[in-house]
Amino acid sequence: MMHALLPAFVWFSQSWAGIFVQKYSWVFPAVEAIHIVALTVLFGAILFNDLQLLGLVRRDTSTAKLARDLDPWIFSSLILICISGVFLFSSEAMKLYGSKPFQLKIALLVTGLMSAGLAIFTMVILLRFGVLPMVFAIFVSDLPGAVALTTDFSAWYVNSMLTVLVIILAITVWSFRIALGGRKIWKADLLAS
Repeated sequence: MMHALLPAFVWFSQSWAGIFVQKYSWVFPAVEAIHIVALTVLFGAILFNDLQLLGLVRRDTSTAKLARDLDPWIFSSLILICISGVFLFSSEAMKLYGSKPFQLKIALLVTGLMSAGLAIFTMVILLRFGVLPMVFAIFVSDLPGAVALTTDFSAWYVNSMLTVLVIILAITVWSFRIALGGRKIWKADLLAS
């Protein structure tokens, strides 16, 4: 897998950001300091929000208000982390290419982003369509593992696969229809705002 990414590592190491950080010796420590401070601010804001959820701090403020108050800190620190991370990575891209800890860091980062995406997707399904489609989605995600899927329609098990797919499609259509209660799937003003 890493061999396929070699051109990207080479490109980053030869980019203007990588060359700039390598050219001036003071830039790397300055960017790293910004990176660490932004990580600390992000961690602190998330920790403060979690402590408020547990009722340990700011009991007089609602969780929603505190989250709104901390949003600028969280998002600005995320932006700083991303920008400084690109500069730090660009300056040492070829050194990091063979680094196992860096590969683990990126794997964990991608896993975290995928988990966050799944959580957001789950919330959208729950808030827009209700519990029934969500329960069905969980059921369906486990079902293909129980039945062999194939594109070879001459296989002996193709009938069971097609039966499962038809059942999944039928229950999907039924559950969305029930969950919506006759309402349109997408409101016209949803895309406008």
